[in-house]
Amino acid sequence: MKHKLLILILFISVFVVIRTQAQQLCHGDTIHITVTGYSGNLQWQVSEDMVDWTNIPGAIFDTLHVIAKSNKYYRVRVLEGTCNPFYSDTLNIIAVACPCPGTPTVTDNFGNTYPTVRLGVQCWMAQNLNAGTAMLNNQTLSTTSVQKYCYGATNTSTDPFNNCPTHGGLYTWAATMQGAPTTNAVPSGVQGVCPVGWHVPSDEEWKDLEYEIGLGNPDLIGWRGSTQGTQLKTGGTANFNGIMSGKREYTLEYQDMDTFCYFWTTTQSSSTGAWMRSLRDDSPLLGRFANNKANAASVRCVKD
Repeated sequence: MKHKLLILILFISVFVVIRTQAQQLCHGDTIHITVTGYSGNLQWQVSEDMVDWTNIPGAIFDTLHVIAKSNKYYRVRVLEGTCNPFYSDTLNIIAVACPCPGTPTVTDNFGNTYPTVRLGVQCWMAQNLNAGTAMLNNQTLSTTSVQKYCYGATNTSTDPFNNCPTHGGLYTWAATMQGAPTTNAVPSGVQGVCPVGWHVPSDEEWKDLEYEIGLGNPDLIGWRGSTQGTQLKTGGTANFNGIMSGKREYTLEYQDMDTFCYFWTTTQSSSTGAWMRSLRDDSPLLGRFANNKANAASVRCVKD
């Protein structure tokens, strides 16, 4: 979606801002901001706090093209001859996470309906996948039909604590892939356990998401970023609703409910491991780790 906004230049003293205008847009929207009524050479500036301002390289024309990704402030500095610089009013662009256009929800083959969220050009499920037949803890998940573990399952009860409806299912990597080979393509092309028209994201697709929410170097391994984990957690600004759903170890033990969550990618790190993402309850960071394929973790799906 594209928006065109007009900012009237008010010639005011250096370092003085008279008024702030706010515009709330969906994350990923393209904004065209145009200034009129000035005389002299202009320079667009951006700030995150209205205190420290940075010149936007090459932004010296009437119209500025911005992709809304976070809460930022924009203004124009005008120089005319040897006079002191003058500044425009400030425009506050507030990027909010919105449902995917035309696809506010998606329903899987088992009747579960999930909200969606658009982040950049990607359309993500905004809840953990809960597709599949719940299995006992001592059973092996199929790679040809969709099955899941529910956190806390025993050898006699598939979901004794009713965790699957709130936290989603837990899937081994092989069960997640449903026989598809490893890939790091964008898009991955692996439907796996996802509904028709959706796919399991690759490591590279997760990096695209991370870049969209401000993680500067998503290739790093370990706990990365600054506030990206907080953005993805339940209640975060990305509306991703990452709930601390824990995991099932290959030793049949369940761990980390309410403290960590883990999401598979389609990209293996070795013959026995695959890349995953992780959030933790007590940290604002976002994790990228290789994990044992035999462990069971959560899955988020991306629209084809």
